[in-house]
Amino acid sequence: MKVVSGDPRRSWSAGEVGRLLEGEIKGANRRTRCLLDNLYKQSALEKVYSADGKRTYYRLAATWEAT
Repeated sequence: MKVVSGDPRRSWSAGEVGRLLEGEIKGANRRTRCLLDNLYKQSALEKVYSADGKRTYYRLAATWEAT
């Protein structure tokens, strides 16, 4: 597991998370978006949309603590 931020209120785009986890590897954005959407479906993340509705961001639905 890799922690990319300690701020649970921060909203992340799939591209930002993909770059942090995989760098510029081909397909990273698509894999990351799929992963984030699956976590959203499991209610682990919330989706937040930009004011113009063109960008999607993800944020923790509840504070989690790794054990």
